[in-house]
Amino acid sequence: MAGGARRDRPGGLPGVRRPPLHGGAAPRGRARAGRPGTVGVSTPARLFADQVARTPRAVALVSDAGTVDYATLHARVCGVAGALRRAGVGPGSLVAVRVDRSPDLVTALLGVLTAGAAYLPLDAGTPPRRAGTILDEAAPRLVLDALPAPGPPGDVRAAAADPGCGAGPGDTAYVIYTSGSTGRPKGVVVRQEAIAGHLGWMGRAFPLAADDRVLMKTPIGFDVSVYEWLWPLLSGAAVVVSAPGLEREPHRLADVVERHAVTTAQFVPSMLHLFLDADVAARCRTLRRVVCIGEALPVSVRDRCLRLLDAELHNLYGPTEATVAATAWHCLPGRDPETVPIGRPVDGTGAHVLDAELREPPVGEVGELYLSGTQLAEGYLARPGLTAERFVANPLGPPGSRLYRTGDLARRRTDGAVEFLGRVDGQVKFRGRRIELGEIESVLCTHPAVAQAAVVLADPPGRDPWLAGHVVPAAGGGPLPSWDELAAFLTGTLPAHMVPAAWAVLDRVPLTGNGKLDRQALPAPPAPGRVGAAPTPPGHPTGAAAALCSLVDDVLLLPPGDAVPRHSFVGLGGDSVSAMRLVTRLRQRGVTVTVADVIGAASLAELAERAEREGSAAAPSATPRHRAAPEERPEPELLPDLDPHEYDALAAQLRGP
Repeated sequence: MAGGARRDRPGGLPGVRRPPLHGGAAPRGRARAGRPGTVGVSTPARLFADQVARTPRAVALVSDAGTVDYATLHARVCGVAGALRRAGVGPGSLVAVRVDRSPDLVTALLGVLTAGAAYLPLDAGTPPRRAGTILDEAAPRLVLDALPAPGPPGDVRAAAADPGCGAGPGDTAYVIYTSGSTGRPKGVVVRQEAIAGHLGWMGRAFPLAADDRVLMKTPIGFDVSVYEWLWPLLSGAAVVVSAPGLEREPHRLADVVERHAVTTAQFVPSMLHLFLDADVAARCRTLRRVVCIGEALPVSVRDRCLRLLDAELHNLYGPTEATVAATAWHCLPGRDPETVPIGRPVDGTGAHVLDAELREPPVGEVGELYLSGTQLAEGYLARPGLTAERFVANPLGPPGSRLYRTGDLARRRTDGAVEFLGRVDGQVKFRGRRIELGEIESVLCTHPAVAQAAVVLADPPGRDPWLAGHVVPAAGGGPLPSWDELAAFLTGTLPAHMVPAAWAVLDRVPLTGNGKLDRQALPAPPAPGRVGAAPTPPGHPTGAAAALCSLVDDVLLLPPGDAVPRHSFVGLGGDSVSAMRLVTRLRQRGVTVTVADVIGAASLAELAERAEREGSAAAPSATPRHRAAPEERPEPELLPDLDPHEYDALAAQLRGP
């Protein structure tokens, strides 16, 4: 436990006002008020203590270290809370938690809440500069790098007798930092009432039984992680805690799902796409429920999930500013053949499609999605200007209520469900017309051979601009059509000026740290009629290194000869997902290396040496190479959730100055 600067205020955090809390009624009943007795009456710490009283001997945590029952976990949590109380932590305090994913991490987070404070999660792999920026602004009372020794018996007993130590529903539960458009991260402040009410809805919408086991694998810095550790612990189920980095090792992660009989897992849709392409997915037969959240769920991915997994599939939508999820939709076979909606608002939340004057457009027309209700965050920590910009007065509700501007484009269907169409900031002007790139991408993803799509406006100096489309082929969707056929498919829905003039095939679309499309990380757009290619650096590898470089060219879709032994995999543009593809190809040749080996090797020569050390049979053979067609390319054996902070820091280190 390390000390930090103190900046406490009773009942609140710096720079965040406490507005009146109203549900914000919406026209025609589109905002759903929380059910009586479910929102604003308790805190997560109290709800956890209540669950301990109901099921003290039930298994709460499962890990490679063994199992922990609810009573034992509660005792450890109260020990942490007692130590924090002795250190002066209580309601209104902020405690940073920087503990590797483990049972200790769950204990630390619950201990902070039981002490009445708010937690600030920091992934262990957060780059030092970013972590420093966050800690400087948030000024937490303490930083927990490990579990403290239990507090004095009196403080421990007080924490057990009064879970939350006087913290009320309106106090802060956590502050999670998200990326900011200016490059400066912003801290989203979420109240106890909001997360307790939302997890109450989760418990009603997706009831967990005593034999349910929920997989914890998402970095704790993302708000969806609360589904993986807090939701089950308020429901009497067990949390299966995966070891740090395990999400990047497909075979080992599949072993965890199989060995511990995991029943519930959540994915970003693009990651679910890769998971379904993996052979090991068939081993996950215990899954009963898959939750998708974070980006639009393509029809092709939905259909494959329902076909390959004997599990429910739920599509959720929500920014961090609305406490994890604001809308939900149960995906069923044969339903919604063209677009998977994000659904209807959850309890305590309103979802409003509005025009520039904050009026409802006709059903079916595009507008910006606004959210209202008790799940809205208080705002951004120490950023009153940004808070006022994004959290605006709600003309649809009672005085003092607010709307959150999501920046997402949406439209409402006749049945009341909402469809997500893209980002407001995906709008471009082309040939005198304003174009929403998300709309083109949505139509592309309705083609059965397309799993993902990204469209950009190429506007190089001295040339006329053009639209360039990037597509990821759908596994099992048949051969990717020719570019002319794909353009003709779009022409059936879109005007001619919205049809891309140039195309490229990607293994996957690049994602931001929270799993959304990162347009800035797309490769250079192809010229009309061509697929872009990277320049070929010098180098003449031989032997095992030559075979490895050839495989890297294939996996990264580089021109033959691009990869040479002095390059690092990361420096060539590789990441955790493409590293999994390389690991799969090497396994097919008898080489046993891990994703960590691939990402961590300073050069391909070093990786080849490591492979040779595994035995002569393990070295990649220099067989004649055939570049597979897009639909034939081998896919990774399991999709991990990425640890983007760790990856970014490593990538910078390996690329060098």
